[in-house]
Amino acid sequence: MSLSDLASISGIVSGLAVLASLVLLYFQLRQLNEQMKQAEKNQRASLNHGFLNRITENLRSSSEGPEHELMMRVFAGETNFTASELYRLRFRFRLAIVGTQDAFLQHREGLLDQANLDYAQLTLKNWLRQPVFRALWLQSRTSLPTDFIAFVEDLITKTPLAGPEDTVAQFKADLAKVRSH
Repeated sequence: MSLSDLASISGIVSGLAVLASLVLLYFQLRQLNEQMKQAEKNQRASLNHGFLNRITENLRSSSEGPEHELMMRVFAGETNFTASELYRLRFRFRLAIVGTQDAFLQHREGLLDQANLDYAQLTLKNWLRQPVFRALWLQSRTSLPTDFIAFVEDLITKTPLAGPEDTVAQFKADLAKVRSH
């Protein structure tokens, strides 16, 4: 075997080694891409879970004690509140606004799914049905970004004001419907 034959064989072996390296690199890049997709899914799941935990905690705290009674008065149509009560209502409403703003921003960046944005939007619309919270919105919006203000203003135009709610009467009517079936 001549030196040129050995050089040709080594060139072929070298070419095969490069080809094998490229094939291996392709599979490693594919695996890395799959790992990145999974990491992104995990990140989104974590953000969605955090959002739901925050919502759950807000629901829990609104259903207890004096805050609950204050909210019941709002939904019953009452508008006569002390300065201290208005401050507490403003704070509770601000929590709802901040939660919705967070959902709005995370969704815009592709970090929160549409279902959670829809839930946040529906929750804020429920607050904005009440005249008390619409008045508090006028005070709250001055410290928010313009794109979020436009988002909330659009919700307001699509959300009619609610009348006073009699939750006991509504429950009895719904219970009668259930029993009649």
